[in-house]
Amino acid sequence: MKTIGLLGGMSWVSTHMYYSLLNKATAKRRGLGYQPPILLKSFDYQALFDLQMAGKEDQVGVELAKGAKDLESIGADVVAICANTMHRHYGVVQEAVSVPVMHVVDATAQAIQSAGFKNAGLLGTRYTMEGDFYRPLFKNKFEVETTIPNEQDRVDVERIIRTELTSDIVSDESRAIYLQVIEHLAGQGAECVILGCTEIGLLINQSQTPTPLFDTTVLHAQALVNWALS
Repeated sequence: MKTIGLLGGMSWVSTHMYYSLLNKATAKRRGLGYQPPILLKSFDYQALFDLQMAGKEDQVGVELAKGAKDLESIGADVVAICANTMHRHYGVVQEAVSVPVMHVVDATAQAIQSAGFKNAGLLGTRYTMEGDFYRPLFKNKFEVETTIPNEQDRVDVERIIRTELTSDIVSDESRAIYLQVIEHLAGQGAECVILGCTEIGLLINQSQTPTPLFDTTVLHAQALVNWALS
């Protein structure tokens, strides 16, 4: 099995989720007791966030690229950025290494296509929902339109991610807010909803809503295992 390199710590909660999902998916494919070879470069989440807030996005990309190089130098055969928002630096990271950097949108959009959906609601950080690095890939590469929540819903979704989910805080009140946002997206024409932040799966699952959900963390991890076993 090929070695998977993770750029993590964004947050530690999402990295923990990736590690668990990768191991479970490998055991399901190969049998109990089998575990994937994983290398981890874990960042200080707050330090990267502070750089973002200071307008030093280029430096964030430099740090992630250095991390990818470190992983490649010690044997990673594939690299994954364990955060949807940080995929805004995907190009810089991929250019820094010769091994593939698996994009979270590819795994997610392929699953949406296979299910036959053309319009997906998108939940994530404001960077992900409003930025030009994420939604255009769904449309231009996979012909999947994305619908984002209204302004107030985007504020609520972002707040819950930043102040709760990234610190492993899960509340019924926040779950109710997210379910209402999902209902709003369905009312706007979304046929399904993308859980486009790695920690959202802690709060929401398919049993809680009739709207089909696509969890990027789960799909990304499954794609990594499929590639590593190929």
